[in-house]
Amino acid sequence: MIDNKLTKLLSTLSRKELTRFREFVHSPYFNKHKEVRTLVRYFDKIYPRLDKGNCDREKIFKKIFPGEIHDQPKLAVVFTYTQKLIEDFLTLEQVREDKYLKNRLLLKGLRQRKQFKLYESKLGKTKKSLEYHAIRDSSYHQREYQLAVEADYFYTTIRRKGKDLSLDQQLRSLDHYYLAEKLKSAVEVQIRRKILKQEYLNPMMKPVLGAMEEYHHLYQEIPAIDLYYRIFLMITEEETHYYFDALQTLQEKERFFPKEELATIYNYFQNYCIGQINSNNPAFLKEIFLLYQLQLQQELIIDEGYLSDLHYKNIVTTGIRLQELEWVKQFIEEYRVALRPAVRENAYSFNLASYYHAVGKYDEVLALLQEVAYSDFRYNLGAKALLLRTYYEQGSFEALYSLVDSFLQFLHRNEQLADSRRSGYYNLFRLTRRVAHLKANLAYWNATKCQREWGRLQEDIEDGKTIFNKTWLVQQLHKLNTGLTD
Repeated sequence: MIDNKLTKLLSTLSRKELTRFREFVHSPYFNKHKEVRTLVRYFDKIYPRLDKGNCDREKIFKKIFPGEIHDQPKLAVVFTYTQKLIEDFLTLEQVREDKYLKNRLLLKGLRQRKQFKLYESKLGKTKKSLEYHAIRDSSYHQREYQLAVEADYFYTTIRRKGKDLSLDQQLRSLDHYYLAEKLKSAVEVQIRRKILKQEYLNPMMKPVLGAMEEYHHLYQEIPAIDLYYRIFLMITEEETHYYFDALQTLQEKERFFPKEELATIYNYFQNYCIGQINSNNPAFLKEIFLLYQLQLQQELIIDEGYLSDLHYKNIVTTGIRLQELEWVKQFIEEYRVALRPAVRENAYSFNLASYYHAVGKYDEVLALLQEVAYSDFRYNLGAKALLLRTYYEQGSFEALYSLVDSFLQFLHRNEQLADSRRSGYYNLFRLTRRVAHLKANLAYWNATKCQREWGRLQEDIEDGKTIFNKTWLVQQLHKLNTGLTD
């Protein structure tokens, strides 16, 4: 019964929302069916345990129709009525949260009832409220346009006298809303083209971009237009100065955007930095680290009160690569409690082990990795790679060889791993074993053999398309080259 669409929807409600829904259902204005009230009271009583045991259809039928023989069609009718009521409730909740939509509907109702004095008072107050609204995203211009349409309709049908600027405001707001939405869509189209390899029919985009190229200076004071145009240039032009132009604009105007939209915007900048790093532009490692810090300050990467363990790991990895080790240690400890309980200890132990590896405390690394639950596939792979690097740094070559053999067998047996990840780990472990073998035999091989093997390794690493921890591997090989030439 938990698979029923009604119970699925009910399970998404918070405790407060379910209480309001119960009150909604018990209002005779919205509902006159006593069976529906009984059903919702029952759900309210068992919440949040909307499981199969509590939601068995026969059990529910007895609660609603005590003493009657089970009649599934009769029960289905009650569920249908309740489903319609919860949909109405959710609609009204949205209207209740959007005061501009509520005011616009009220204005229409007042106008239709010819309550013009009250109408004009309400229209003026709504305009002023919108004018002082802090957010200036595209929806602001949509609301501004809709209010201007309402005001112009009132002027042309009721008050045909005096000077009125409603049409002028309507035209200006429509342009702002249209340009902001088209540019936002243009950015998303470019992103999805790269990810999904999909083309989109967008014939009006060319004239919009042409207009922006010519008249950008007219819209620099409109945050939703200016920022998205600069982001579009950032992701479509090769010169990196477009990134810095867009980032400066974001920092100047981010107060005009809601938190949810800012999270998406920062993601555009992160993806750009990742692309630059993958294109061998290491300067952008510092940029993505800055982006992470800015998002942490504003809690943009906190979802439902939690920081994802993926963000936690990426931030730690980036900080370590930049040698921001003191900051990394503080971050690991401070944000431990922000992780979801289900992954908290694994994520904490693994990332703390990464930190200790970076500062050369290898015994602590080994102790922490023993606390990582290897049943978690993601941490299994990452922990094994960290263990590999630790054995190498310690000079524990026999342990390293044994780990490589067992891990390569694991890769061979596991069919769930994507090919790119399989190749990345395979190349890391295979090449690390060869580098370790060279290091272990420096004192026993002659100089010619050592140089020949070093050259082969350098060529194989440079030619390797997918090698995880490649930077670390290159560093270890260069250290060996220093030993060969001393």
